[in-house]
Amino acid sequence: MSGRRLHLRVKLLAVCFALIFAPLGLLTLVMYGRIGDMMEEQMKRSASQSFQQASSYLAFKLSHMIDISDTIYFNTGVQDILVKYRAGDSFDIFEQTKDMRELDTFLNSFLNGDIYRVTLYAPRGFLYSGQGVFIGDYDEFMGTEAYQALMGSRDKALWIPNERLPYLHAISDPVSVVSLYRKVRNQSQISEITGVIRLSVRQDSIDFIVSNADISKQGVVFITNKNGEVVSRSSQVNLERFGDGLGWDGVGDGMGSDERWFDTEAGSGRYLVMARAISGTDWVMTCAIPYKELTSQRWGLLLMTLALAGSVGAATYLVSFLMSRSVISRMHDLMERMRNVYSGERPEVEGEGDVRTGRVHGELDQMIAAFNFMVRRIDRLVEEKYQQGKEIKSAELRALQAQINPHFLYNTLDLINWKASEYGAREVVDIVRALARFYRLSLGKGSDMVGLRDELDHVRAYVRIQNQRFEQGIRLEVEVDESFEGYKVPKIVLQPLVENAILHGIMCKGEGKSGWVRVSAGREGGQLVISVADNGVGMDEEKARQVMSGEGDLGRRYGVYNINRMIKLCYGVEYGLRYRFPAEGGTVAMLNLPLEG
Repeated sequence: MSGRRLHLRVKLLAVCFALIFAPLGLLTLVMYGRIGDMMEEQMKRSASQSFQQASSYLAFKLSHMIDISDTIYFNTGVQDILVKYRAGDSFDIFEQTKDMRELDTFLNSFLNGDIYRVTLYAPRGFLYSGQGVFIGDYDEFMGTEAYQALMGSRDKALWIPNERLPYLHAISDPVSVVSLYRKVRNQSQISEITGVIRLSVRQDSIDFIVSNADISKQGVVFITNKNGEVVSRSSQVNLERFGDGLGWDGVGDGMGSDERWFDTEAGSGRYLVMARAISGTDWVMTCAIPYKELTSQRWGLLLMTLALAGSVGAATYLVSFLMSRSVISRMHDLMERMRNVYSGERPEVEGEGDVRTGRVHGELDQMIAAFNFMVRRIDRLVEEKYQQGKEIKSAELRALQAQINPHFLYNTLDLINWKASEYGAREVVDIVRALARFYRLSLGKGSDMVGLRDELDHVRAYVRIQNQRFEQGIRLEVEVDESFEGYKVPKIVLQPLVENAILHGIMCKGEGKSGWVRVSAGREGGQLVISVADNGVGMDEEKARQVMSGEGDLGRRYGVYNINRMIKLCYGVEYGLRYRFPAEGGTVAMLNLPLEG
């Protein structure tokens, strides 16, 4: 067997041999300390898992409350009611009653096992504000400390613990709750606050989660906010024994992203502490376990370790197992990282520091060094491939734009116009002026993007030229609101569509060869949609597919193919050109573009 294969095994056998001849007393001490550490580590691990599960579950429940507040906040019915009654636009009792019933039904739908009470504070112009279970008086709420705290907070939501709410039945005692407060802003005028949302969860449900996170007898799990108020605790007695706790200011370096345990002196002695911020709130959840509880079980281990030390073979097996596990775990980690590479992940394995400083002694370190080198190499290749793709896409876009560059022809037309004016050829002058304007707009001042207003002028110039050819048989209708004319679109994106509508739609009709072309614009699904419709002969879906893909004789309409290709290159595959075929005839070409002002 080669020395390369024996390298790791020789190290393990050397350690085992040394331990066999070690003094029995030293072996006993090592076993005692090791087992004690393992039990302590196990308790910390169990406490950590319980703590993290509880904090994650609590964060989930609170995040759900924030999601509910989002649903209420962005509900158009809620927004309309608050804005209407804040402005005092309605005093009709029947309309107010109808709004009250709709709000009651809507807010009542959020009551479940988690949410105890939902309240919407509405302006006093709403007669039912403060009179229902779900609707509160905003003007009355303005006099509370909660309102002052909410107005002074820049957070999305304000959490206030230890509130007392009357039970739904008057004969019952008030219920202790934790409440989320959120300002409702006018969506049309964001600086105006029209109401306040309050979602309340029972205090005992929070306490139940915190209590389940505490697995120690003398320790405590508690939640504090940034003001130092205790939101919940697993044991009031143990909390008082612990002292004032940590909260936001006392956590310090201990509250890292890895959420490890750290030591602190507090109250009656030394504690092991873990803290975690609850996302979406100003809360910190803290777990504190007294060290004396962790070490109380060590004395019972002493007799056990003395008995185990009597068997040298058992001790050798135990030490061999512990030594081999540390090595095998690294090998398993390396193998797991290799498997992750297949799924697209490229994590490196710890050990790179030794490689860079030249301290690579064993076979496993060499394997790790080779793996890390491979991962870095793959990352470089992926980045190079990405940059190449961007360059190819940019080159394709420039090539498409170059196909419609009219600069030279525009200058030539200017000369023809001057000569025609000199000889009094008025019809030629009109045609050349329209054509010159067409190509001047085509230049777009050297920019690939122009305003929709210029693009519409470009289409008007084109139709004016075609009407000279077709004896004014084309009627252009532009139905575009002025608010859309400032949006940026790719240059020469409408003219090819209008050209197809005229040449392959209207001019293919039998009766008189005349018709109309209508250009319109609107918003659809967060996109700018520009439509070019005609009353020509129309086409079916198969012909449209050939035009879009550049196939067959219909594929000679390069303008349409280039437009679709150019838009997808510029903005992505979710944008581009599509066709619609109305039942009454004709064709509608629709461009989907991003809303860019």
